[in-house]
Amino acid sequence: MSLKSVAEQFMNRTIINLVMPKIGKVAFQFAMAGSYSPNEYHINFLFVNIVAICLVVVGVALGYKFYKAK
Repeated sequence: MSLKSVAEQFMNRTIINLVMPKIGKVAFQFAMAGSYSPNEYHINFLFVNIVAICLVVVGVALGYKFYKAK
Protein backbone atom coordinates (compact mmCIF):
# COMPACT_ATOMS: atom_id res chain seq x y z
CA MET A 1 0.00 0.00 0.00
CA SER A 2 1.51 3.31 -1.03
CA LEU A 3 1.64 6.45 1.07
CA LYS A 4 -0.65 8.20 -1.39
CA SER A 5 -3.38 5.54 -1.11
CA VAL A 6 -3.14 5.56 2.71
CA ALA A 7 -3.37 9.35 2.73
CA GLU A 8 -6.35 9.29 0.36
CA GLN A 9 -8.16 6.76 2.55
CA PHE A 10 -7.46 8.91 5.63
CA MET A 11 -8.61 12.10 3.89
CA ASN A 12 -11.88 10.48 2.85
CA ARG A 13 -12.71 10.03 6.53
CA THR A 14 -11.66 13.40 7.95
CA ILE A 15 -14.23 15.53 9.72
CA ILE A 16 -13.73 18.50 7.40
CA ASN A 17 -14.34 16.38 4.31
CA LEU A 18 -17.49 15.01 5.90
CA VAL A 19 -18.83 18.39 7.06
CA MET A 20 -17.93 20.70 4.16
CA PRO A 21 -20.28 19.08 1.61
CA LYS A 22 -23.15 19.42 4.09
CA ILE A 23 -22.33 23.10 4.68
CA GLY A 24 -22.11 23.61 0.92
CA LYS A 25 -25.53 22.03 0.41
CA VAL A 26 -27.07 24.28 3.07
CA ALA A 27 -25.42 27.36 1.53
CA PHE A 28 -26.70 26.30 -1.90
CA GLN A 29 -30.24 25.89 -0.56
CA PHE A 30 -30.14 29.40 0.88
CA ALA A 31 -28.68 30.91 -2.30
CA MET A 32 -30.84 28.86 -4.70
CA ALA A 33 -28.50 29.60 -7.59
CA GLY A 34 -26.30 27.35 -9.70
CA SER A 35 -25.89 23.65 -9.10
CA TYR A 36 -24.65 21.77 -6.07
CA SER A 37 -22.03 19.04 -6.17
CA PRO A 38 -20.32 17.55 -3.09
CA ASN A 39 -17.07 17.35 -5.09
CA GLU A 40 -16.90 21.15 -5.18
CA TYR A 41 -16.55 21.17 -1.39
CA HIS A 42 -13.99 18.35 -1.02
CA ILE A 43 -10.70 19.61 0.44
CA ASN A 44 -7.48 17.81 -0.48
CA PHE A 45 -5.02 17.76 2.42
CA LEU A 46 -2.44 15.45 0.85
CA PHE A 47 0.21 18.18 0.49
CA VAL A 48 -0.42 19.55 3.99
CA ASN A 49 -0.18 16.08 5.52
CA ILE A 50 3.07 15.32 3.67
CA VAL A 51 4.61 18.62 4.84
CA ALA A 52 3.51 17.93 8.43
CA ILE A 53 5.04 14.45 8.37
CA CYS A 54 8.30 15.85 6.96
CA LEU A 55 8.44 18.50 9.69
CA VAL A 56 7.89 15.89 12.39
CA VAL A 57 10.65 13.69 10.95
CA VAL A 58 13.06 16.65 10.73
CA GLY A 59 12.20 17.67 14.30
CA VAL A 60 12.82 14.18 15.62
CA ALA A 61 16.11 13.95 13.71
CA LEU A 62 17.30 17.33 14.99
CA GLY A 63 16.22 16.48 18.53
CA TYR A 64 18.19 13.25 18.39
CA LYS A 65 21.21 15.05 16.92
CA PHE A 66 21.19 17.72 19.65
CA TYR A 67 20.61 15.10 22.35
CA LYS A 68 23.64 13.12 21.18
CA ALA A 69 25.79 16.29 20.92
CA LYS A 70 25.76 16.77 24.71
